[in-house]
Amino acid sequence: MNPFRRSTADNLWTLAALVALLFAAGCGGNSGNTGGGGGGGGTPAGCVKSSDQAVAANRSVDKAVTPLGAQNVASLTIDGGPKNNYVNGVFTTVTVCLPGSTGSCQTIDHVLVDTGSFGLRLLTTTGGGQLNLASLHLPAESDAVGPLAECAQFSDGITWGAVRVADIYIGGPTANNMLGEKALNIPVQVIADSTVGSPPSACTAFGTPEDDISGLMANGIIGIGPFQQDCGPGCVTDSSIGLYYHCSSGNCSETAISLAQQVINPIAVFSAATSGATDNNGSVMQLPAVPLAGASLVNGSLVFGIGTESNNGLAGATVYTANGGGDITTVFAQRTLANSFIDSGSNGYFFLTTSTSSIPTCSDTSNAPRFYCYPNNLTCSAVNQGANGAKGTVTFNIADASALVQNGNAAYNNLAGPNTPPPNPGGPTMQTGFDWGLTFFYGRNVFTGIEGVPDAHGNPQVPFYAY
Repeated sequence: MNPFRRSTADNLWTLAALVALLFAAGCGGNSGNTGGGGGGGGTPAGCVKSSDQAVAANRSVDKAVTPLGAQNVASLTIDGGPKNNYVNGVFTTVTVCLPGSTGSCQTIDHVLVDTGSFGLRLLTTTGGGQLNLASLHLPAESDAVGPLAECAQFSDGITWGAVRVADIYIGGPTANNMLGEKALNIPVQVIADSTVGSPPSACTAFGTPEDDISGLMANGIIGIGPFQQDCGPGCVTDSSIGLYYHCSSGNCSETAISLAQQVINPIAVFSAATSGATDNNGSVMQLPAVPLAGASLVNGSLVFGIGTESNNGLAGATVYTANGGGDITTVFAQRTLANSFIDSGSNGYFFLTTSTSSIPTCSDTSNAPRFYCYPNNLTCSAVNQGANGAKGTVTFNIADASALVQNGNAAYNNLAGPNTPPPNPGGPTMQTGFDWGLTFFYGRNVFTGIEGVPDAHGNPQVPFYAY
């Protein structure tokens, strides 16, 4: 259920995961069977047992949240998702239009905001989502064989669907986004699009399809991570990667694909704002802190651009540059985890433990391994390191997930679980690092800079995070 990165010498990157889970199914919600996961033994390395007061003292402190209303600001909501069963899922609203039209449009709410993936993916009404292709005939991307499709690979499953072209609007002072930022004529993935049939076995080898509302638990995903495309140069020359396919008469086979036809991070192609600024070099996610017991509703802001306008400056944040796979290094419990990243699309802190840093997982359901259920509150610390040499200590909290569920909330800052390797058919076991999920974002302003897009001074950026 936790995200992964995969990189090669071709600078290939794939999607980090959507970690979507009904919390009660993860660790149990029966008050008579909380199943703490076994022994409280010694304190895990890198952590100390803490009272509620100590945990509260180590929470992140609220940063300012930019008010809504500007063109480059979109609303964020954590409310349990469209079916009220998604814990730590952060959502926004986008308007999608027929290319070149401002009248043939649909507004889609509860689109997951994911700094660990790249590009817009929308679930059709066929799959229980909101995108109605019967009334909004988005043109298909095709090659000489036929329509193009994508198998987006997440560690907890895959999304399969056609690649279509749309105009995208997000943010701004009005409810329908039309005065917000715009990304025109861009490729998007349409999940559960019947024109490309069912996913082929080469795709499902990477996981179970999440092509309906019960699996995706959102009406779409907007990936705003540190790269411009969701695959990059690797998919231009290599047809065996397993992300893109061309289809004919219901049969789909792997294919190489140009950069221009790949699903693209919409921020990277935002047009100039009315202020004259081009807010296309990244974003800052702003969420307030939440109490120890969680919160039923959290509202925040997603501000587009970094250093491009008066409301998106770094303001003293430390910049951690990432490598070619979008990763930084985290040192936790005396282990150096090189494949680490900051990902709002994951719903907790995810990391593997050792014999000296062991934290028991929840044991009361078949989904038990997904979260940690240590029978005490823990206050832990780790050091993040960027490729630029920047270092900073992060103090974070872990609670017994089986106890948290009794509160029935949508937002928690102390949920954690193991970062298990995803499927990698025919290849070596993937290496996992420390996944700083949405729990990390509460009470912080977290910046994500996009590789190759000019910064506010006109210089091409390297991928980075800042907070």
